[in-house]
Amino acid sequence: MRLSPELVKIPGMAASFRRAGLTGELMGAMIKGNQERDFMADANRLLVELTKRTKIEVWGWENIPKESGCLIIFNHPSTEKLLPAILTMMVRMNEENGRNVILPMASEIPMTAKFNEKSSLPGSIWLLKKLQSLYPDTIVPVPTAQHRHDFLSGRTVAMRKIMRGLTGGGMVLISPEGHTEVDGVMSPVETYHEGSGRLILLHRRWEFQRYRWPFGDLWRR
Repeated sequence: MRLSPELVKIPGMAASFRRAGLTGELMGAMIKGNQERDFMADANRLLVELTKRTKIEVWGWENIPKESGCLIIFNHPSTEKLLPAILTMMVRMNEENGRNVILPMASEIPMTAKFNEKSSLPGSIWLLKKLQSLYPDTIVPVPTAQHRHDFLSGRTVAMRKIMRGLTGGGMVLISPEGHTEVDGVMSPVETYHEGSGRLILLHRRWEFQRYRWPFGDLWRR
């Protein structure tokens, strides 16, 4: 079976981290454990390297609310464009609004390229758990491979963190498709996820119960 596009791009991404001087620092922090880092500072360092090869322009900043929480939904054609675009958005929104930006992120590296039937690269769950734990206020780990024993429990925990972030005025970036397209070709419609729509509906229910709890029983009926 064909390797996933994400897996093929790892060497190039690793080289960008190395040129930014982050590889040794991140590995050291992961080995020591409990070494929380400044996500925005590291993102700025990595962007210097990424934008040398990929120029990113983002429009529509005026549509982002200044005070309330918001959900920003995106899909992506390739890793080379995805990472610098996300980091550019996160850094600028943090600088202009001074609020936390939350990024739900897959907590494993897919090994094969079959749509929505992911098999995890051996060791990648452990590796990403260590990496993501360095940025607990920014990255929300989300299991995406259904063979994992923590698939449902991990996604439940992730959803609660996302809901709290939105309710607290945070900005959440989420990709409902959640995979890099093979050869840059869009996925077949039948493979699309429904995550973003369900997330919006769940947030409305969360807000309803949070602020109008006396009517919670009526809502559940």
